[in-house]
Amino acid sequence: MTIATMQEQLMNLTIKIQELFGKAKEKVDRMLAEFNAALPVLEALGLSLKDFKMGMGIIPEIQAKLVGSLEDVKEDKIEEMIEQYQDNKTLTTVLKALKMAASIRKRVEGIPFTGIEVGLKLGLPPNVSVGFVESQAANQVEKHAA
Repeated sequence: MTIATMQEQLMNLTIKIQELFGKAKEKVDRMLAEFNAALPVLEALGLSLKDFKMGMGIIPEIQAKLVGSLEDVKEDKIEEMIEQYQDNKTLTTVLKALKMAASIRKRVEGIPFTGIEVGLKLGLPPNVSVGFVESQAANQVEKHAA
């Protein structure tokens, strides 16, 4: 292999890496736009932004944590919102996770928690987690806002 061939292969690899990062950046930008649009809708469900973090690496990552009361998570209202905001994949994913959590909460007796915590990771791949928490943990955001 000649130096010219190696340089050409390195140049092709560099171009492919730049294309990959460009596509990744576009995807993250789209997810951020969807997240910004989702926040007011999630706040209307009684969720409050508790945490917001950003990580830098080969692919940037943004993490958010929202908390609220399980009493405010109504399956019928969530179903309406899923239909209304079906173009926002980030929001509909969170809403579907909340709907599933509300359904599980009804079917599993003895869950003593009254709060809910939504973990959202915007990156490649995105991820949504929902956990049941004590009501004090969910209400801490309200205390800090006062």
